[in-house]
Amino acid sequence: MKKLIVLALLAVATSANAADRATVERGQKNFREFGCWKCHGTVGQGSGSGLKLAPDVLPTDAIITFLRTTTGPMPRYGEQVISDEQIKDIHAYLEAQPRPQSPDNIPALRNLRSAK
Repeated sequence: MKKLIVLALLAVATSANAADRATVERGQKNFREFGCWKCHGTVGQGSGSGLKLAPDVLPTDAIITFLRTTTGPMPRYGEQVISDEQIKDIHAYLEAQPRPQSPDNIPALRNLRSAK
């Protein structure tokens, strides 16, 4: 009986991980296809023309509201252009980005810091 419970839990966890992976993959595809990377960098790291989006991602609802109502330099994206589900997938992709290493963990940068 215990074996069946463990196997059932593993099956649920595996399918959840597969669903999460699929969502992140769709998000990456959407991030590329809608051109987000052109201003925000390939992993949402930001650039000279777009803000850093990842890994500290705003809540999904805030992103949706911003995309639908922005009056700034970024174009507005209505529901006829990108769906809420596509934005949620992009959000998952941005959330999946790893946090950058601390400069103290990178020898060349640590050496630069200690040379000052």
